[in-house]
Amino acid sequence: MLKSPPMPATTAVLEPPQAGSAELPKTAAGERFIALDAFRGFIMFTLASEGFGFGALQNHPTYGRIASWFDHVPWTGGVFWDMIQPSFMFMVGVAMPFALAIRASRGATPSDNFKPSSSTCSRRSLSRIS
Repeated sequence: MLKSPPMPATTAVLEPPQAGSAELPKTAAGERFIALDAFRGFIMFTLASEGFGFGALQNHPTYGRIASWFDHVPWTGGVFWDMIQPSFMFMVGVAMPFALAIRASRGATPSDNFKPSSSTCSRRSLSRIS
């Protein structure tokens, strides 16, 4: 039988507020999921490397092979650069349960969580129509 690994020390288990308790639970300042922050930093560094011209090294004898990964290619497969946008989607998917757990611990209902995202999606969709 597979057991899930223990939670890293950098994550918090949020307890629901006790009945009759007026004070909501607070998270420690700076308490973050370090692996997600490191991944986000790596992706941002990768984007910056393209902005600083790393792709121009494609003909360099040492860095040419790696530099070729930082450019879109005709659809004959994928390269590292094609994984940047899916990486952002992955980060959002990983971060959402943490954000929703914090909101739930503060008393938010599922409909409270749905309202801001639905109104943001509606506004953004309508702004693109006009």
